[in-house]
Amino acid sequence: MTIKSSLILLITSISLLSCNDDGNSNKEAINSLESLAGIYNASEDYGTEGYDEFYLGFDKDGTITNYNYLGDSYDNQGNCYMIDSGGTIAHSSGNEFLADDGTIISVTKDGDTYTFQYDNKSISYKKTNLVASDLLAAKCDVPLDTDPAL
Repeated sequence: MTIKSSLILLITSISLLSCNDDGNSNKEAINSLESLAGIYNASEDYGTEGYDEFYLGFDKDGTITNYNYLGDSYDNQGNCYMIDSGGTIAHSSGNEFLADDGTIISVTKDGDTYTFQYDNKSISYKKTNLVASDLLAAKCDVPLDTDPAL
C-alpha cells in the first residue's frame, strides 16, 4: 500500500483541522523525517458499525507502517494488530515530503496535531506516545478472516 493509499484511507477517518477562533494558532512546519517520526492515531468511530482502532507510523528512515487493531468492535476478530507497509516518504524541501508514488505532501504541526496536505486534500491526526514495539508485540501471528471482496 502506498502513502497516497494510506492517506486516502485515513481521510475518511479523520476530522479536518479547523483554525482556532482566537487566532492564536501555534502552527509550525515539519521539515525533517526526524520531526515527523512517530505513531499517529487514525482511529474512527463508525457509529452502529463499531469503533475502528487504527494507527499510522512514520519511521526516521521514511518507512510508513499501518497498524490495524482487529479486536475492536469494527473488525471484531483477534486481539492483535494487522501490520502492513504503507510505503515510504522522503523529505523534499521545507515542509514538503515526496511519497513513493510521486505525491507531494506538505506537513504542519499545531500542538500534537499534524496536518497533511496533498492533492487539494487535508487530513489531521494526533501524534501518540506509542512506539512501534508497543504495537509489534501484539502483531497477529496468523491471517484472520478477511473480506473476499478486497
